[in-house]
Amino acid sequence: MASTQFSFSSAQEAVDPRGVIKNAVESGKTLPSSWYSDEDIFQREQRTIFRRAWEYVGHKGRVGRAGDYFTCEVGGVPLVIVCGNDNKVRAFHNICRHRHHPVANGSGNQGLLICNYHAWTYELDGSLRAAPRSRENPSFDKSQQCLKQASVAFLGDMVFVNPMEDAPSLSTALGPIEQLVQTRKFPMETARFRARRSIEFNANWKIVWDNNCECYHCPTVHPAWYRSSRLDPKHMYTYPVGPLQIEGTLDLQEGSPPDYVFFAWPTICFMSSGGQGALPETVIANEPGTGASSKDLLPGFVAYRIHALGVRQTRIEFDVYTVNDLTEEQADEWLQMIVKILSEDREVCEGVQRGHDSGIADMGTLLTAIDSEFMAQTWERLVYRAVTDPDAGLYDPILEPSENGPANLLRSGAA
Repeated sequence: MASTQFSFSSAQEAVDPRGVIKNAVESGKTLPSSWYSDEDIFQREQRTIFRRAWEYVGHKGRVGRAGDYFTCEVGGVPLVIVCGNDNKVRAFHNICRHRHHPVANGSGNQGLLICNYHAWTYELDGSLRAAPRSRENPSFDKSQQCLKQASVAFLGDMVFVNPMEDAPSLSTALGPIEQLVQTRKFPMETARFRARRSIEFNANWKIVWDNNCECYHCPTVHPAWYRSSRLDPKHMYTYPVGPLQIEGTLDLQEGSPPDYVFFAWPTICFMSSGGQGALPETVIANEPGTGASSKDLLPGFVAYRIHALGVRQTRIEFDVYTVNDLTEEQADEWLQMIVKILSEDREVCEGVQRGHDSGIADMGTLLTAIDSEFMAQTWERLVYRAVTDPDAGLYDPILEPSENGPANLLRSGAA
């Protein structure tokens, strides 16, 4: 599928003809307010970012048996992920080759993919099995009417999809994170899927994402979590581990394992709790805010999807995985805490959206120190490049990691 419909020169001329926005963003300003409220910008982001990007869409158990399937949407492209009779998981555009109606709805298990409009029927490998009355058309060739393929890949039991058939590998998107999740002892192989939840924000996806990737707001927006976690601001680190990948570390309490959070461009995000440890009252497993009322640190991880639904509408979907034998009550408490933290985030994100919608605000000022809003600035630079230069590779480098990165300097007290 074509990744763009316009060239670099026309795209930049349309949104930043003099390069003023580019210079401002690189110097620490936010993108202009119009980029958070303009439908044209949102559609450009859909075309130039999300239709070319890998996104987390669920756990492998959703397609664990032949015939299992679920549907989703990435970059406005409807997709169906299905386990075939050969037990191979595939992803297709959920668009019938006849008149473009969906061939699957929701999730479930079935032996065929059937369009409910004119009953065109597809095998689980995407090939066309039958089209009523097609024999009356001698030139009709079933072999040329297969469902369009998308790309699917896995990290442990996490499922990722890309709307493009010829997408770069998931490893390209994850970079060193793929190895780091092993060295950081993410319980990929032993974790058990617990539950999926979602929460919707009346705010642009970039507002939600910028909030998610910094903890500068935590003392004021999440005071209960911040106090109970005993988190020292000097023990929050966010730094590049690859050209398009960021690692965050939170040392919640002396003697306890650190928590890790990984971000990969554009919206891949998952966080791990380190292991067993004693904490009073409330345990928070992950930044920017998950936890449970328990006296034991809950080893596991949370995988997030930040889904851009519209210019002012975003849904966060998250899956919780744990490795210990939590009771249902404990697991429910943990989920309630995650929802509470996200609800607090929603309130401020929607307030930011109202500021952008006022027509008065222009560009904000970011604090680009490594423990403040460094990552927000990095991602806004990436958004700018994708929108204004759609001919550039989505995963072309923008950052270079350092062997003695900012986190090491912070830990040593040098910064």
